[in-house]
Amino acid sequence: MLSPQRPVDSAWAQEFELIVNSVVRRYDCKVTTNRMMQAGVVSKFHIDEIKRVAKLFCIFEDVVDDLEFESKLTTPDEFPPAESVRHNSIVANMNDGEVMEAIDEAQCISDLRMLLTPYIEVPGLPYTSIFKMQFIHHRSKTEIVFNIHPTTTCGDRVICFIELMAKFVQYALDHDDETIEICRPSMEVLFDEIIRDEKLAQHYDPRRSRTPQLGVV
Repeated sequence: MLSPQRPVDSAWAQEFELIVNSVVRRYDCKVTTNRMMQAGVVSKFHIDEIKRVAKLFCIFEDVVDDLEFESKLTTPDEFPPAESVRHNSIVANMNDGEVMEAIDEAQCISDLRMLLTPYIEVPGLPYTSIFKMQFIHHRSKTEIVFNIHPTTTCGDRVICFIELMAKFVQYALDHDDETIEICRPSMEVLFDEIIRDEKLAQHYDPRRSRTPQLGVV
C-alpha cells in the first residue's frame, strides 16, 4: 500500500520487507491462490490523473501480461485469472483511439468503473480483486488497485511489485494525455521510458537474462 505519507524509498523498502518476512515466518503463511495479492496506490487524485493512469494501463496491459511474474502455486488455482481491463465486454471491440475517447468522456470514478471494470461476479473473490486494475473511492481519496502479480510470501518480491506499479502510476501523473496516448506498447518503452529502473528491468523484463532469483526468506 502506497500513499503520499509514505514515499517509496530505500528506507521504506527495507522496513516493509522486514515486516512482510516477519509476518510470513510468525504465522507460517502459505500461498493457496494467485489472487490474494494487490498493490494499491492511494492519493487525492484528480479525476484527470486517474484517467491518465487508466489510459496508460489500457495501452500497456498486453505488455504487462508478458512480464516475468512467477507463480508459487504447485496445484491449479481455484480462481480464474484476473479479468482484462482493455479487453472487457464494453471496450473489447473498440480500437485504442476509441477507448481513449471513451475514457476522456468519463466524468467520475463510477463512469470509469462502468467502462473499464463492468460488474462481474466471481464466487469467493471481492469485486476489487476481479479485474487487473480497479478504482476504489475512499471519501476524499482514491485507491488505484493492481491485481496482476501472483501471490507471493517473499518480501523482496512484494517490494519489487510495489515499486514497479508506483513508477507506472507516477509516469502517468507526470505526463499529459497526448504523451500517454502516443506511447508505443512495447517492452522497450515500458522499461526504458516509463519504469526506468535497472533492478526492476532485470527482475521483470523477459528479454533480460535472469539474475539470481529473489525470494529467499
